[in-house]
Amino acid sequence: MPKIWPHTSVAAWKMLGTYAGFEALLQVFLPGKRFEATTTANGNVPVYKANGVESLLVSVAAFFAAWHFG
Repeated sequence: MPKIWPHTSVAAWKMLGTYAGFEALLQVFLPGKRFEATTTANGNVPVYKANGVESLLVSVAAFFAAWHFG
């Protein structure tokens, strides 16, 4: 690997993985209104759960709780 690329640590990958897993759990388990997107060219209708604002609020609260409690 070239020396110009930054090196990451195992701890950094663990933090990123934990954050990604936390956000995935929020998207699955937080309630939200069912939302159907426009039909695709193949005739599929993607279905989403509209809970992005709730996920953001929980994420911000979790960040400040983690910061406060160390």
